[in-house]
Amino acid sequence: MSQNYMKQINNLWYQIFQIVKENCEGDVGTAEDAMEKLLRSQGA
Repeated sequence: MSQNYMKQINNLWYQIFQIVKENCEGDVGTAEDAMEKLLRSQGA
């Protein structure tokens, strides 16, 4: 019974990991650039 539980947990973890991985493939540089521009425009 515990082996079946662990298989289910591992499967769910893999599915969650795949979703996060797919959603994190974008370029993060644009968000940082926008924040940097905002800070520079306010004289920070």
